[in-house]
Amino acid sequence: MDGSKEIHQAPGVDHWSIAIKDGQSLEKECLFEVLVPLGGPQLLDSAMFQVVYSDVYMMDDEMNWKILPSMPKPNSHIECA
Repeated sequence: MDGSKEIHQAPGVDHWSIAIKDGQSLEKECLFEVLVPLGGPQLLDSAMFQVVYSDVYMMDDEMNWKILPSMPKPNSHIECA
């Protein structure tokens, strides 16, 4: 899904990761990864201002973003993501 910056109105494309095993971090800090291909605002104050996308991406083994088939129903964000 798309990302937003802290103010939720500016698109964010930063991508961070941290290794976890058995519920414990294996690293002392997050690692900066390849930027996400599409960032978007999370404007949830009013449904008429929501930005929705149907784009789907997956990172391959070479750390490149691969385009996957579009979502059947575009969405602005997923709460559990």
